Amino acid sequence: MKHWKIRIWIVPLLMAWAGQSQTATRSTSPGGVFGDVPAETVFVHQSASQIFAGETLYYKVYCLDAGSFKPSPVSKIAYVALVGKDLVPVFQHKVRLKDGYGQGDFFVPATVPTGSYKLIAYTRWMQNQAKEAIFQSDVWLVNPYQNTPAAYLAGGAQDSLGMEEGPITTSDATSAGVGGDLPGGPVALSLDADLFGPREKVRLELRASSEANASGSFSLSVRRIPEFPRPSSHGARNHRRLYGPGSQRPPLPDTSLVLPEMRGEMLSGRVLGAATGLPVKGQALTLSLGGDEFLFEISRTDQRGRFYFNLDRDYANEKGLFQVLGHADTGYTLELDTVGLVLPGVLDFKDFVLHDSLAPAVRARSIQNQVENAYLEVRSDTLLKSTGLVPFYRKFQEHYRLDDFTRFNTIAETLVEIVDHVWLSKDARGEPMFQVRPFDGYLDGMGMPPMVFMDGLFIQDHKDIIGFPARRIKNIFFSRDRYQIGANVFQGILAFETFSSDFHESFQRPFLKEAALFRPQPAKAYFRQEYKEGEQRERIPDFRRQLLWEPSLELEGPVTTIHWFTSDLPGAYEVRLEGFTAQGVPVSATKIFHVD
Repeated sequence: MKHWKIRIWIVPLLMAWAGQSQTATRSTSPGGVFGDVPAETVFVHQSASQIFAGETLYYKVYCLDAGSFKPSPVSKIAYVALVGKDLVPVFQHKVRLKDGYGQGDFFVPATVPTGSYKLIAYTRWMQNQAKEAIFQSDVWLVNPYQNTPAAYLAGGAQDSLGMEEGPITTSDATSAGVGGDLPGGPVALSLDADLFGPREKVRLELRASSEANASGSFSLSVRRIPEFPRPSSHGARNHRRLYGPGSQRPPLPDTSLVLPEMRGEMLSGRVLGAATGLPVKGQALTLSLGGDEFLFEISRTDQRGRFYFNLDRDYANEKGLFQVLGHADTGYTLELDTVGLVLPGVLDFKDFVLHDSLAPAVRARSIQNQVENAYLEVRSDTLLKSTGLVPFYRKFQEHYRLDDFTRFNTIAETLVEIVDHVWLSKDARGEPMFQVRPFDGYLDGMGMPPMVFMDGLFIQDHKDIIGFPARRIKNIFFSRDRYQIGANVFQGILAFETFSSDFHESFQRPFLKEAALFRPQPAKAYFRQEYKEGEQRERIPDFRRQLLWEPSLELEGPVTTIHWFTSDLPGAYEVRLEGFTAQGVPVSATKIFHVD
């Protein structure tokens, strides 16, 4: 029986249209290729609108159809940034979207000065709309570890907001600009009490007005209300009003558009001849991301020497290894496109002033943050392992752990003495070439090379690793199926893994280029403090201001119960639920409770 696995990777036709700025020519007729692709809007639920250096800002991205406000099926990547008045990003994140949703976080370092900032978010596809469609919300940041700019001090050039020392209570919460309880809407919040003690369990019931409204995607934040006013939060209901169907996008430009990232993260660039500096067209090249769960992609340049890779899987690599395929004697220059920051058309920064009376509260909060960060290990978040399907080039049928056998000096000796169905031969040029025996006979695979990897790096010239010391190889994996990638056919897959997993660091070739990657934020499960019976008096201090951040909340029918534990900080706390039902109905609800 023949065992064939023909894998054909085809770059969509629209990728061939891409230009220098990842744009493509388009037809403006109603029947154009992109005429039926819906416009998008992005909403971000942030955990705080007022934050200190030394704290973490959490956020969830909702990428929605601009007409129905249901999850958008178009974009798989969103961009989130925090910018100051100088328009220089404090951070700039890529966020991978699954079913229209994604999440991220940012720990504010002590290098970021006190000031008024904007959180902005968008997708590549949204760049074809008016810049006013880009999401923006206010963030006020206080850095007690730097001198405060004069503009943010009382007596400076700007008017005071009249901030007073002391915690905000429920009765004056609305006048202080933080919002009181916000009832109504498709989902209502109900607490088991209004007043709690330190390290006490709090139970929240979320009641959906109907079974249909219980279905959707939501996020929940429980955070202490700060001692002075904060900018108002941009909720889902308000977002629907501002960016809903009544605010349609203008027509796309007549000449070009920015391509959406429909298949995953898009990496692009161009290949130039090192000697001529001219674009190299029709040139195949590969992208390798090493590691235990290595990734491999192949592409081909267009008429302008441009290439495109689409990555639909998570990875932890900071750098990618690109190599031009073939045996040309000349070198190549590879230029990877950078991802620029896209700003809204108008950014209206709302300023604030810090009064001297707030100094004790600022000092106390900075000390509490330092104590919390000292115990970060016991309250750390957890990186989630990718659950996507294993790509075909990592589905090995055979595995040899070389420490289980007598060690030999060379790879050639190891293959002869230990590994079945793999051997060394010569290619048409007389160069050494690995071969993997197919399932359907020896002759059928003659002269057809396998895909060869060393620590996840694709090896196109097998002679480059023939002399590699076998003692440094930990594992050999291989598969005997046949694979086709574009015009290239491979008989089997052969992968070597070293003990140090760093082969690429000492491997240099003119056709191999290493480039830094702007990778998406890793998926996380955020820490939730639990206190069991008798643990409430343990000696580890608890100065958490963010009692709970749950970005992936799903309601379990008409009534859903969720809980958390209070910390040692007294004061007023706000429970904020944001999200959209499966029918695109926005949900914004808040509840305030106290810890005494």
